[in-house]
Amino acid sequence: MEGYVKLWRKSLESPIWQNHNLWRFWEWCLMKATFKPRVGKVGFQDVQLEPGQFIFGRLTASKETGLSEQTIRTSIDSLRSSQNLTIKSTNKYSIISIVKWAEYQEEVTSKVTNKQPATNQQLTTDKKGKKDKKEKKGIYGQFQNVFLTLDEYGKFQEKANSRAGTLIESLSEYKASHGKKYDSDYAALLGFDRRDREKQPKENPIKKRRIL
Repeated sequence: MEGYVKLWRKSLESPIWQNHNLWRFWEWCLMKATFKPRVGKVGFQDVQLEPGQFIFGRLTASKETGLSEQTIRTSIDSLRSSQNLTIKSTNKYSIISIVKWAEYQEEVTSKVTNKQPATNQQLTTDKKGKKDKKEKKGIYGQFQNVFLTLDEYGKFQEKANSRAGTLIESLSEYKASHGKKYDSDYAALLGFDRRDREKQPKENPIKKRRIL
């Protein structure tokens, strides 16, 4: 699929942006949507698609986004409730429609125009400007009160491995129940991780002697 989609800067203030899994799925939806009427295929069946629509399957979405099927289902429910998309299902396929697609997108192609140098210059300026801004933090935990940048989240996942999710939930519950606030939730998580490791039973270095 060729062409471009628009990403609006106001998305940085959206709750979708704050949840990295939800944002990943939303971006995927935008890039899958057709920008002009076309006919899609489901097996031998023709499916008429209008601008902003695409044929959806959870298994395909999971493979292409790297998200679990459960996360895909949760993301769809969230985007439907916020009226960002609708989904119509039959016994053979589903069609997702991006709400207000025509309002926020315009038909563009991959053709090069004489305006491209100016556009590239603008993109370069925008990227440089973004580097000067403080990195936005995502919201995590069941009480939506743990704030981490993507870099911090990635580092903590690497450090804590399979325990990362549990520790984030523990911090979220602790902050909610005690009314706590931290200058850095990442530093607080590192403390939670250290104390959790200290509680783990240590292997006895003294080996039992074999009885002859």
